[in-house]
Amino acid sequence: RRSRPLANHATLPHLGEIDAQIRLQGNQVTLVMSSDSAETRNLMRSAGLALRTRFDEAGLFLASMGVDAATENNSNGQTGV
Repeated sequence: RRSRPLANHATLPHLGEIDAQIRLQGNQVTLVMSSDSAETRNLMRSAGLALRTRFDEAGLFLASMGVDAATENNSNGQTGV
């Protein structure tokens, strides 16, 4: 059974605009985040270990996490999957 990704666009107080695509299959989470800001991308990458710990505490396994530059295809919350 394939899971369907959830795509979201948000403007956060300390990160600015980000797009996130989350896929949950069983207890495995795949997360892809993007931002136009290099500083925001670096902050998201540096928070990866803490995020993995939070998922573990919730009984979920962070199978993969990617942080990319926002593109025209995903800057409006629509991602190609």
